[in-house]
Amino acid sequence: MINQIKNNIEISLILLFGLIFRLFSSLIHGYSNDELSAINRIQFNTFDVLFEKAVMKGDMHPAGVQLFETYWSKLFGFNEFAMRFPFVIMGTLSIWLIYRIGAKWISKQSGLIAATLMSLLFFTILNTEFARPYSPGLLFSLLSAHYLLKLLFEKQDNKWLISLGLSLSITAAMYTHYFAFMFVGFISLTGLFFLKRETILPYLAAGTLSILLFLPHLSITIYHLTIDGGLQWLGKPSNYWLLEFLYYAFNSSLFVIITLTTLILWTKFQQKEKSRNRFHLLFLFWFLGIFIVGLIFTYISSPILKFPVMLFPLPFLFLFISSAFRNSNPTSFRAQLIILTLTLSFSTIYETKLFQNIHFGLFKEPAEKLVEWSKKYGDDVPVYINVSNPNYLNFYAAQIGDSIDFNMSVLEFSDHITVRNKLVGETSEYCIVGYSSRLTLPNIFETCREFYPNIIDYAAGENWGVFLLHKNKKGIQIDTRKSIAKFGSDFRTGKWKFTENQFFNKKYQLDSANIYGPDCTIKNSFISGYFNIFIEAEIAKQGELTATFTAKRDGQDVLNNASEKLWIGENLEQQLNSDGTALFTVMLPPELKINDEITFSFWNRNGQKVFIKSIHIVHIDNPWL
Repeated sequence: MINQIKNNIEISLILLFGLIFRLFSSLIHGYSNDELSAINRIQFNTFDVLFEKAVMKGDMHPAGVQLFETYWSKLFGFNEFAMRFPFVIMGTLSIWLIYRIGAKWISKQSGLIAATLMSLLFFTILNTEFARPYSPGLLFSLLSAHYLLKLLFEKQDNKWLISLGLSLSITAAMYTHYFAFMFVGFISLTGLFFLKRETILPYLAAGTLSILLFLPHLSITIYHLTIDGGLQWLGKPSNYWLLEFLYYAFNSSLFVIITLTTLILWTKFQQKEKSRNRFHLLFLFWFLGIFIVGLIFTYISSPILKFPVMLFPLPFLFLFISSAFRNSNPTSFRAQLIILTLTLSFSTIYETKLFQNIHFGLFKEPAEKLVEWSKKYGDDVPVYINVSNPNYLNFYAAQIGDSIDFNMSVLEFSDHITVRNKLVGETSEYCIVGYSSRLTLPNIFETCREFYPNIIDYAAGENWGVFLLHKNKKGIQIDTRKSIAKFGSDFRTGKWKFTENQFFNKKYQLDSANIYGPDCTIKNSFISGYFNIFIEAEIAKQGELTATFTAKRDGQDVLNNASEKLWIGENLEQQLNSDGTALFTVMLPPELKINDEITFSFWNRNGQKVFIKSIHIVHIDNPWL
């Protein structure tokens, strides 16, 4: 008994650490967008409607996890801990499985190192705490590999029982996630090359049974495969995508990478005899092979590669890396395992800030703040929030017995014009503006601040922010605004370039003979933030005026990501206020570098007379994004 405890103390501690990290982070983090998307689809009373609305047309995943969450929530509710608990347990069981595979087919030391990586890396923790398909997909992928290896390489009398285990594991992966489906299919195909006479029938029977068990889902999968555009929103991976993923998977930490490399070199230096083991090469092939398959599928059909799906083959890369420790000196190995555990724990807790509520505080915190403001200032305060689905915020509002009414809840890039039109006649002294989990340009924020210039209160986090504004009440200062250039009736030209004879009655005139200008060119000295260009103008009834932003580097046009001239414009006649003022807000483009020449200019598009009274350019140190 004592020997058993001694033999299993390391893996017991690794499992305990893995469970604690996952449990605590699941309690701290609010639901992510993907999790709330699934919860939002748990609203259908009949099985047929659930399949059609929540699975077939509501998601691009197989039915397994959606059905599980539907019936699990009926028993335990929608609390984050209750919903995530089974996924945390599956993630912890995956640590045990990777240990068992490593210990059986390479060495106990290798299994412990691989399990430690799986247990303590930020990427594996986060994706196995989510109430999403990643944790069960990982578990069923590992189970499939476990039974495949036992069936093909271990002498057993109960091959048909193992065959059944393999079949059920593959089927479960198929019902969980399409990339897990692809992965278990890939490793099953590689298994064909290792068949022996006594394993042919059990192996083929396992595959056949898996296909038969998946037939009820086939129509849904065919539908998903034929959806126009598929997953085009993912985009094509970069040339360095795999390296980017590996860096991210190891906590984006040079400290972790250098420590692990040093430990590998240490154990290699100590090893006097080299032992052969073919399995670590098979595991590497499984990892690299499915990446290549995913890459090919991405280019010939639809993009499928994103970091979370690589969770399924990642354990086999861990096993390949950990094979370097298979002949470690026992005394040295204990020290190496302790060093790796401490390194990963430090990096995950402090470098990635696992236990700080910064990762997925996208909906809970803004919802709570909106409810607080509503109770304090009344329900008639206009609310403009850019969110992927307003139900996600109202999910949390309902948890505290309230709800949120939105004036607008989905704000596209040009919707600041709509917001301006709504605010023109608004009588409320207060206004709320914000965003959650959606790219939102600051022109929405600045448009609201034209009418409500003072920030009374705000709350912001990673990828979310909500701001309470007031028309007149003194507010708080949360940004730095720097005047860049201006001209007006006093003709202070500063950095402006224009033709003097175009001034009439202290106004700058654009007409059919002079459709461009004035220009203001400055050297860029900013690395972030955005610009506000305030314009006061008189535009004829049919007049058209566009504010523009361009840039040059060493005399040549700066190009955007599409290799086209960087040009940003805004049609001002669509948003001219009654007093003749308008606002053009533009983010500092990521393509710009320090000392690039930025030019702000104006374009009279149809030649009708336009008189510009004043222009003022201000840089804002970004409080928004």
